[in-house]
Amino acid sequence: MTASRKEPTNAEIAARFGVSTRTVSKIRGRSRDWWTQQRRDMQRKAASLRATGMPWAEVGKALGVSAIAARALGRRGAGAWADSPQAGPERDPNTADLFQP
Repeated sequence: MTASRKEPTNAEIAARFGVSTRTVSKIRGRSRDWWTQQRRDMQRKAASLRATGMPWAEVGKALGVSAIAARALGRRGAGAWADSPQAGPERDPNTADLFQP
């Protein structure tokens, strides 16, 4: 007999995060493709706002995210990290040993 893991209900998730059950239902009902498209749209929007000369803090306010998150979205939207979905900013070779296990 295997123990089945109970998936949390929408009410439990809503209580945990302090949102309504309707919000949880809407989020859980979205497909992966929908979320991917939303992310790409946000990245393009961040890149285009930055291209107009807007500071990262204002880009973040316009998108409803922090300045740091806006900078990351903008760099991805501009293609700075487009080669690999896992790629991030380049690390300094002088400190690369700090990241080794």
